[in-house]
Amino acid sequence: MKKSLAAVFVCLLFFAAQRTEVLAEPSCMPYSPLFSVYYQTLSDGKKQMFDAVYDALYNGSSGVAVPEVCTRNEAKIMLDQMFNECPELCAFHPDNVVYDTGSSQRVKYIHLSYKRSIAEQQAFILKVSRIAADFSDFNDVLQYVCGSMTYDYTSTDTGRMFAYEGMQRGKGVCNAYAQLVVMLCHFAGIECSYIDGRAGGAGHAWNIVGHAGQYTLVDVTWADINPGKCNYDWIGLSTQEMGIDHKPYGDRYVIPLCVNTQATLLSSAPEADIMNFDRIAFMARSGDSGENVRAIQTRLIQLGYLSGRADGIFGGKTKAAVAAFQERNGIHGVEGSSGVASALTQAALFSGRAVPNGGAKRLPFWTWTSDRYPFSVYLADISIVGTDGTMQFTIRNDHPELAIKALTVRYWADGADGSLVYPMREYYVWGLNLLPGQSGFVRIAMPPDAGLRKAALVKWNVIEVQFSNGEIFINENLSGLTGYYIRTVNQSVTPR
Repeated sequence: MKKSLAAVFVCLLFFAAQRTEVLAEPSCMPYSPLFSVYYQTLSDGKKQMFDAVYDALYNGSSGVAVPEVCTRNEAKIMLDQMFNECPELCAFHPDNVVYDTGSSQRVKYIHLSYKRSIAEQQAFILKVSRIAADFSDFNDVLQYVCGSMTYDYTSTDTGRMFAYEGMQRGKGVCNAYAQLVVMLCHFAGIECSYIDGRAGGAGHAWNIVGHAGQYTLVDVTWADINPGKCNYDWIGLSTQEMGIDHKPYGDRYVIPLCVNTQATLLSSAPEADIMNFDRIAFMARSGDSGENVRAIQTRLIQLGYLSGRADGIFGGKTKAAVAAFQERNGIHGVEGSSGVASALTQAALFSGRAVPNGGAKRLPFWTWTSDRYPFSVYLADISIVGTDGTMQFTIRNDHPELAIKALTVRYWADGADGSLVYPMREYYVWGLNLLPGQSGFVRIAMPPDAGLRKAALVKWNVIEVQFSNGEIFINENLSGLTGYYIRTVNQSVTPR
């Protein structure tokens, strides 16, 4: 699938001009093809080819006629794209396809291959349609995937890459997540398509979603950082925001420009004006009063944390509402203490990413700030297999003006008896360029050590962050070290 999609487009255009009997039948897709963002980027001739291939695979046809000008490679790219864009066609086996070529080595006919019966495929399509019938928006799709799937760290077979096996097993890798999202969205009447490329230094897959006449990007794999919970930082991002970490295979996709729709894509959260740090004059706490307090109360009422009217007085009910907001939105440590509306709390409260009362909790994050250097860190995963370990986390730049250029992480591990079994190490991450409000994904390979076999608790902290003005924020308070139980085959990551 890493070849140029432009070649496929040429193939499709020729095919449209030389229609065969395959195109005479209408598409039998169980949903409108217009719910595919990819489909909408195609010309009329390309759409006809898409429909013809779908019909053949849906009905279990032995093959599809193609124009003599289509090369074997062009045809293969098209079939691979169909396989990921329409994973409900779970009977299709793209690796066993046979191509008939003429004297010019151009493909005349594609013999399709199947790895399971069409009856099984039809049963799967019925199952998916029944599940998606209860979905009203993308948030329903997101909650279903995060609630029913976990990342597959253990399987080695190819099934871990596909939506069909993923729904059966309740786990899969990024490709299965992206296939499942695009499939559920299509059946729920939500515009969506599959995208793959590289993210975090490795091959990865994610999605583009249509919403309110615009397009936005979502990475549900990275959002599903803890079973049953969602990290909304990877949902509803713009092309620029997602592009910091995610680089699609640009020669294979026509991807519309995407905007940040976090304030509206998750419909359970009311729309709100974005309040930046420049508009937050001071920390609000019990006993304070004024227009800033009134604005905080108004927003808490919108989100369902506070009842009554906004009187501009920071009393006990307002304090309790702020504390409840901090708990549900994952704001802890100094920035989330005792219901004090800190600068970070206010920025989260007035942002489009604020989780309303009753919404799915954000995974807790730990924040180290000074008056000049605010940033946030989210743990994604700690995994240890034998003597090898990896740590993955997200860092978000909450500074209104400066970019984050580098950071240093310190980590070690204790055994069940509290003894040190893995020595303290530091890892320097350089080459970052996280602009204000942007996030970056960091993956650290822990050097192999026999002590990791005995590890019961990994401790870690971000101890230095370098900003674009050349200054370095040093985290001197290590008393709040973040400890996480190790994710193993039979044990989930659980906050200490």
